[in-house]
Amino acid sequence: MKLIQTGIPGLDVLFKGGIRKGASLLFAGAPGTGKSVAALQFLCHGAQHGEPGLLITSEESKANLSEYAATLGWDLAAYEQQKRLFIVEYPLTQGRILSLETPLALIKKHKIQRVSLDSLTLFKYQFTEETSLRKEILQFLASMKSAGVTVVATAEQSIPSVDHMRYLDEAFLFEGLIILRRVRKGASFERVLNIEKMRGQPHVLNIYPLLIEKGGMKVLTEEVPFSLVEQQVRSRK
Repeated sequence: MKLIQTGIPGLDVLFKGGIRKGASLLFAGAPGTGKSVAALQFLCHGAQHGEPGLLITSEESKANLSEYAATLGWDLAAYEQQKRLFIVEYPLTQGRILSLETPLALIKKHKIQRVSLDSLTLFKYQFTEETSLRKEILQFLASMKSAGVTVVATAEQSIPSVDHMRYLDEAFLFEGLIILRRVRKGASFERVLNIEKMRGQPHVLNIYPLLIEKGGMKVLTEEVPFSLVEQQVRSRK
């Protein structure tokens, strides 16, 4: 089994070395939890190590993405010039319909190995019926697998608490699922992450705190979330 690194420090440790090449992984969580950062970081790591990537974006323009990426230390324009990163925009406001023709042509021409889809909202706006939505996402994932690429996608999900999970229907279509949360810690919030599933390979199930700073996302595998410890202490009183 060949593993590739996500490029997110700590996360590959939880995956026992990385994720399977050709797998599909979904990052789900509320706004501000780090989903888009994870999707970009996956591609930038590939670009830095000679693995061309493709970003399919529906919610942010290329200009906005480049500005945000720069604050994390990533030069998307440079990766594009080196043909290590390609960006395809499907703006929801313009009603562009996702066509697999363009992404697949780029994958074949430039031997792309990594694809990030940010986000599944693109499918939800086009296919309001649940059956059609699942069918189209399955078709997308099947096309990506046939092309031999590894896929990371993002999805908006409201998560009431750690102990009360309501999974998105589309989450079951992916081989891997990572949940991102913000948990209250006193007067502030703490970002945490856990791997809910990853078919076909071992992984750690614990919840870990994470940071988003210069260089991107980092999972603190040697620490426990203080916010969850505080909740446990309060519940025992």
